[in-house]
Amino acid sequence: MSKHNRQIRQEISQWQREGLITAQQADVLLLRYPQGDTREWSRIVPMAAGAVIFGLGVILFFAYNWEAMHRLIKLSFIGAGLAALHGAGIYYGRRSKSRALSDSLHLAGTMFFGAGIWLIAQIYHIDEHYPNAFLLWSGIALAMAWTMPSVAHGLLAVALAFMWGCFEIFDFSHAQHPASWAVALGTIPLALWLRSNVLMFFSVTAFVLLHGFSLINVDDDLVFTAMVMLGSAMLAGAKLIQDQRSLDAFKPEEVLRRLGLVVWILMVFIGTFANNSFGGMNDLPGEFWGWVFWGGPVLLAVVSWIWVYAAGLASKTPSEGIESATVVAAMVVLLMANFSADMEGLAWVVFNLAFLVFAGVMLSRGLNEVRWGLTSVGTLMLAAFVFARFLDLFDSLLARSAVFVVVGVGLFVVGQMFSRRKQRLQEPAADA
Repeated sequence: MSKHNRQIRQEISQWQREGLITAQQADVLLLRYPQGDTREWSRIVPMAAGAVIFGLGVILFFAYNWEAMHRLIKLSFIGAGLAALHGAGIYYGRRSKSRALSDSLHLAGTMFFGAGIWLIAQIYHIDEHYPNAFLLWSGIALAMAWTMPSVAHGLLAVALAFMWGCFEIFDFSHAQHPASWAVALGTIPLALWLRSNVLMFFSVTAFVLLHGFSLINVDDDLVFTAMVMLGSAMLAGAKLIQDQRSLDAFKPEEVLRRLGLVVWILMVFIGTFANNSFGGMNDLPGEFWGWVFWGGPVLLAVVSWIWVYAAGLASKTPSEGIESATVVAAMVVLLMANFSADMEGLAWVVFNLAFLVFAGVMLSRGLNEVRWGLTSVGTLMLAAFVFARFLDLFDSLLARSAVFVVVGVGLFVVGQMFSRRKQRLQEPAADA
């Protein structure tokens, strides 16, 4: 159960004790904030780790005399290990109280399957394109994740698919590799079905990273625009998902928003540097795969934000309206700069303003809602901006000192305001 849910459930219980709400109303509210499966995970994690380590120990035991063993004995060992682990998983899976043990045994079996791939390759001296082993292994893990269903297998599938894509991209320069799309189509829908924030986080992260890695090999000058657009699309997707669902412990919109903010703010910060070396703004794809990996994020971002504005979801609050307008303005100017070098100067100005606007919005929301996380992010953004401009904008030491003094005083005032607001909120509770 998340810290936010735990606090809300404690507040609801307190309201019921104070007579502010009835027991029936408390039950209705508690259903909106379920406890989740924390205890289930507390059993699965140590059991899964124990099963995997035990399996590795058995493998190492046989590896000690591996060369002296007959080929049929080796194959029998691999087959017996798979049958024993998955058979035991099926047996305990029929008992509702042993679900954690069942999942752990199946996970160990899937790990053993991966080891079996390499053992069989060694037995028959198979010299194959080695990333294919990770492709096969991730496919089995994904099939198990959908069949059982299992979040743990989904996470294993994401990790293996990520490794598969990285080996293909960096070791064999297969830039047009489909690993990112395999993750997007195979594990993100699974995360939505299983209602897992953790699986959603790692699936989206793997997709973004693999997409960026592929573009680096296609044309590294295209990475900047594509990543800005992916971040923008995730921010729009968070608004669209939030509008279509009710409140509960599964919050994919928060996952998308937080990851989208990380990607978007990082890219915009890079764009605040004149002539940034991460990738020029005045670049268009020169080949088919460049258009695919560059055009996909652009099309996704444009369509998503058109949908957001058409549905009236862009400005539910003043701060959301400012954020939405800033993201769209940065997207439009960046696309214009891609087609015309004359627009790069304007894009640089817009990116600086966009970064400052988001820093200001973070600070404002953090102070108004008394949220230390948002206040800290806004403060760090302003500090990073000042240090960046210290390096590339102000030549005069007097100008630099003045900027640092002004910003330093401003951040000190922000800290004081946050402390006073928090103290005011705590005073009524203390009085009660």
